[in-house]
Amino acid sequence: MGVSITAWQAQQLVRHAHLVLEWNSSRNLTRIVDPDDVCVLHVVDSLAFLPHFPQLRGRMIDLGSGAGYPGIPLAILGHDVTLCESVQKKAAFLEHAVVALGLQTWVFAGRAEDLARTQPGTFDVVVARAVSSLASLTELAAPLLREGGHLVALKGVPDAAEYERGRAAGASVGMQEIARKRYVLQRGEERTAVQYLRQGPVQVRLPRRAGMAQRHPLGAAAP
Repeated sequence: MGVSITAWQAQQLVRHAHLVLEWNSSRNLTRIVDPDDVCVLHVVDSLAFLPHFPQLRGRMIDLGSGAGYPGIPLAILGHDVTLCESVQKKAAFLEHAVVALGLQTWVFAGRAEDLARTQPGTFDVVVARAVSSLASLTELAAPLLREGGHLVALKGVPDAAEYERGRAAGASVGMQEIARKRYVLQRGEERTAVQYLRQGPVQVRLPRRAGMAQRHPLGAAAP
Protein backbone atom coordinates (compact mmCIF):
# COMPACT_ATOMS: atom_id res chain seq x y z
CA MET A 1 0.00 0.00 0.00
CA GLY A 2 3.06 2.26 -0.15
CA VAL A 3 3.70 2.51 3.61
CA SER A 4 7.22 1.67 4.78
CA ILE A 5 7.72 0.33 8.30
CA THR A 6 10.67 -0.99 10.27
CA ALA A 7 10.92 -4.48 11.77
CA TRP A 8 10.35 -2.97 15.24
CA GLN A 9 7.22 -1.17 14.05
CA ALA A 10 5.93 -4.40 12.51
CA GLN A 11 6.47 -6.18 15.85
CA GLN A 12 4.60 -3.39 17.65
CA LEU A 13 1.67 -3.63 15.24
CA VAL A 14 1.49 -7.38 15.86
CA ARG A 15 1.71 -6.90 19.65
CA HIS A 16 -1.17 -4.44 19.51
CA ALA A 17 -3.25 -6.84 17.41
CA HIS A 18 -2.59 -9.65 19.91
CA LEU A 19 -3.68 -7.39 22.76
CA VAL A 20 -6.89 -6.56 20.92
CA LEU A 21 -7.72 -10.25 20.44
CA GLU A 22 -6.78 -11.14 24.03
CA TRP A 23 -9.07 -8.49 25.48
CA ASN A 24 -11.83 -8.91 22.94
CA SER A 25 -13.53 -11.90 24.56
CA SER A 26 -14.32 -9.93 27.71
CA ARG A 27 -14.45 -6.34 26.40
CA ASN A 28 -16.10 -6.78 22.96
CA LEU A 29 -13.67 -4.40 21.30
CA THR A 30 -14.24 -5.56 17.73
CA ARG A 31 -16.28 -7.96 15.61
CA ILE A 32 -13.20 -8.69 13.49
CA VAL A 33 -11.38 -11.60 15.14
CA ASP A 34 -9.82 -13.69 12.36
CA PRO A 35 -6.07 -12.89 12.35
CA ASP A 36 -5.95 -12.34 8.58
CA ASP A 37 -8.96 -10.03 8.79
CA VAL A 38 -7.36 -8.11 11.67
CA CYS A 39 -4.24 -7.64 9.56
CA VAL A 40 -6.07 -6.25 6.52
CA LEU A 41 -9.27 -4.71 7.89
CA HIS A 42 -7.71 -3.12 10.97
CA VAL A 43 -3.93 -2.69 10.62
CA VAL A 44 -3.58 -2.08 6.88
CA ASP A 45 -6.85 -0.15 6.77
CA SER A 46 -5.51 2.17 9.47
CA LEU A 47 -2.40 3.12 7.52
CA ALA A 48 -3.25 2.81 3.83
CA PHE A 49 -4.36 6.45 3.59
CA LEU A 50 -0.98 7.87 4.60
CA PRO A 51 0.72 7.92 1.16
CA HIS A 52 -2.17 10.02 -0.15
CA PHE A 53 -1.62 12.72 2.51
CA PRO A 54 2.14 13.16 2.95
CA GLN A 55 1.64 16.75 4.12
CA LEU A 56 -0.17 15.80 7.33
CA ARG A 57 1.95 16.81 10.32
CA GLY A 58 1.58 17.95 13.90
CA ARG A 59 -0.74 16.92 16.71
CA MET A 60 -3.31 14.33 15.71
CA ILE A 61 -6.42 13.07 17.45
CA ASP A 62 -8.21 9.82 16.64
CA LEU A 63 -11.94 10.24 17.27
CA GLY A 64 -13.78 7.12 18.42
CA SER A 65 -10.56 5.16 18.66
CA GLY A 66 -12.23 1.93 19.78
CA ALA A 67 -9.58 -0.80 19.86
CA GLY A 68 -6.97 1.76 18.83
CA TYR A 69 -7.43 1.82 15.07
CA PRO A 70 -6.11 3.92 13.43
CA GLY A 71 -4.59 5.84 16.36
CA ILE A 72 -2.22 3.24 17.79
CA PRO A 73 -0.76 2.19 14.41
CA LEU A 74 -0.24 5.89 13.64
CA ALA A 75 1.50 6.34 17.00
CA ILE A 76 3.68 3.30 16.33
CA LEU A 77 4.77 4.94 13.08
CA GLY A 78 5.84 8.03 15.03
CA HIS A 79 2.86 10.37 14.84
CA ASP A 80 1.86 12.47 17.85
CA VAL A 81 -1.62 11.02 18.45
CA THR A 82 -4.26 11.47 21.14
CA LEU A 83 -6.83 8.68 21.41
CA CYS A 84 -10.39 9.85 22.12
CA GLU A 85 -12.84 7.16 23.21
CA SER A 86 -16.06 7.64 25.19
CA VAL A 87 -16.85 3.96 25.88
CA GLN A 88 -15.12 3.32 29.18
CA LYS A 89 -14.25 -0.36 28.63
CA LYS A 90 -12.56 0.56 25.34
CA ALA A 91 -10.78 3.54 26.89
CA ALA A 92 -9.47 1.22 29.63
CA PHE A 93 -8.09 -1.11 26.97
CA LEU A 94 -6.43 1.81 25.18
CA GLU A 95 -4.74 2.93 28.38
CA HIS A 96 -3.47 -0.61 28.95
CA ALA A 97 -2.24 -0.95 25.36
CA VAL A 98 -0.42 2.38 25.39
CA VAL A 99 1.52 1.33 28.51
CA ALA A 100 2.17 -2.20 27.23
CA LEU A 101 3.53 -0.87 23.94
CA GLY A 102 5.57 1.90 25.57
CA LEU A 103 3.89 4.66 23.55
CA GLN A 104 3.91 8.34 24.52
CA THR A 105 0.22 8.64 23.72
CA TRP A 106 -2.58 10.24 25.74
CA VAL A 107 -5.98 8.56 26.06
CA PHE A 108 -8.95 10.88 26.58
CA ALA A 109 -11.76 8.79 28.08
CA GLY A 110 -14.68 10.96 27.05
CA ARG A 111 -16.57 12.50 24.16
CA ALA A 112 -15.07 14.78 21.54
CA GLU A 113 -17.44 17.56 22.60
CA ASP A 114 -16.09 17.45 26.15
CA LEU A 115 -12.49 17.66 24.97
CA ALA A 116 -13.35 20.56 22.67
CA ARG A 117 -14.63 22.56 25.65
CA THR A 118 -11.34 22.23 27.52
CA GLN A 119 -8.86 22.14 24.61
CA PRO A 120 -10.36 24.07 21.68
CA GLY A 121 -8.20 24.56 18.60
CA THR A 122 -5.53 22.21 19.93
CA PHE A 123 -5.01 19.79 17.07
CA ASP A 124 -3.53 19.97 13.59
CA VAL A 125 -5.20 16.80 12.30
CA VAL A 126 -8.35 14.90 13.24
CA VAL A 127 -8.63 11.35 11.94
CA ALA A 128 -11.76 9.21 12.24
CA ARG A 129 -12.25 5.71 10.87
CA ALA A 130 -15.69 4.14 10.44
CA VAL A 131 -17.08 6.33 13.22
CA SER A 132 -19.95 8.47 11.93
CA SER A 133 -21.32 10.37 8.95
CA LEU A 134 -19.34 13.12 7.24
CA ALA A 135 -21.83 15.72 8.51
CA SER A 136 -21.30 14.60 12.10
CA LEU A 137 -17.53 14.38 11.75
CA THR A 138 -17.12 17.88 10.34
CA GLU A 139 -19.00 19.26 13.34
CA LEU A 140 -17.08 17.20 15.89
CA ALA A 141 -13.71 18.02 14.33
CA ALA A 142 -14.17 21.77 13.82
CA PRO A 143 -13.77 22.99 17.43
CA LEU A 144 -10.82 20.67 18.03
CA LEU A 145 -8.84 21.92 15.02
CA ARG A 146 -6.68 25.00 14.78
CA GLU A 147 -7.31 27.32 11.84
CA GLY A 148 -5.75 25.61 8.83
CA GLY A 149 -6.01 22.16 10.43
CA HIS A 150 -7.38 19.10 8.63
CA LEU A 151 -9.96 16.38 9.15
CA VAL A 152 -9.34 13.08 7.38
CA ALA A 153 -12.42 10.85 7.47
CA LEU A 154 -11.67 7.23 6.56
CA LYS A 155 -14.76 5.74 4.96
CA GLY A 156 -15.91 2.96 2.69
CA VAL A 157 -17.65 4.42 -0.37
CA PRO A 158 -19.94 7.29 0.68
CA ASP A 159 -22.90 8.07 -1.57
CA ALA A 160 -23.64 11.48 -3.08
CA ALA A 161 -26.15 12.33 -0.34
CA GLU A 162 -23.57 11.83 2.41
CA TYR A 163 -21.07 14.05 0.61
CA GLU A 164 -23.72 16.75 0.23
CA ARG A 165 -24.72 16.59 3.88
CA GLY A 166 -21.05 16.79 4.80
CA ARG A 167 -20.65 19.86 2.59
CA ALA A 168 -23.69 21.56 4.13
CA ALA A 169 -22.64 20.81 7.70
CA GLY A 170 -19.07 21.83 6.94
CA ALA A 171 -20.23 25.21 5.61
CA SER A 172 -21.85 25.90 9.00
CA VAL A 173 -18.72 25.09 11.01
CA GLY A 174 -15.91 26.45 8.86
CA MET A 175 -14.93 23.13 7.27
CA GLN A 176 -14.34 22.82 3.53
CA GLU A 177 -13.84 19.56 1.65
CA ILE A 178 -10.60 19.77 -0.32
CA ALA A 179 -9.84 16.19 -1.41
CA ARG A 180 -11.24 12.71 -1.90
CA LYS A 181 -8.78 9.85 -2.27
CA ARG A 182 -10.03 6.45 -3.44
CA TYR A 183 -7.95 3.31 -3.00
CA VAL A 184 -8.39 -0.45 -2.73
CA LEU A 185 -7.03 -2.77 -0.04
CA GLN A 186 -5.23 -6.00 -0.97
CA ARG A 187 -8.37 -8.12 -1.06
CA GLY A 188 -10.45 -5.67 -3.05
CA GLU A 189 -12.12 -3.63 -0.28
CA GLU A 190 -12.81 -0.12 -1.55
CA ARG A 191 -11.94 2.82 0.67
CA THR A 192 -12.27 6.60 0.51
CA ALA A 193 -10.36 9.17 2.57
CA VAL A 194 -12.15 12.51 2.63
CA GLN A 195 -10.10 15.56 3.61
CA TYR A 196 -11.53 18.80 5.03
CA LEU A 197 -9.74 22.07 5.76
CA ARG A 198 -10.66 24.10 8.84
CA GLN A 199 -11.01 27.67 7.66
CA GLY A 200 -13.60 30.40 7.59
CA PRO A 201 -16.31 31.53 10.01
CA VAL A 202 -18.31 29.24 12.27
CA GLN A 203 -22.04 29.98 12.06
CA VAL A 204 -23.13 27.96 15.09
CA ARG A 205 -21.85 27.79 18.64
CA LEU A 206 -19.60 24.77 19.10
CA PRO A 207 -19.44 22.31 20.60
CA ARG A 208 -23.14 21.54 20.84
CA ARG A 209 -24.44 19.22 23.53
CA ALA A 210 -23.00 15.72 23.56
CA GLY A 211 -24.60 13.51 20.92
CA MET A 212 -26.27 16.30 18.95
CA ALA A 213 -23.85 15.93 16.02
CA GLN A 214 -24.98 12.32 15.56
CA ARG A 215 -28.68 12.65 16.39
CA HIS A 216 -29.31 15.98 14.66
CA PRO A 217 -26.44 16.64 12.22
CA LEU A 218 -26.26 20.14 10.84
CA GLY A 219 -26.37 18.98 7.23
CA ALA A 220 -29.46 16.81 7.65
CA ALA A 221 -31.75 19.23 5.83
CA ALA A 222 -29.52 19.41 2.77
CA PRO A 223 -31.07 17.89 -0.39
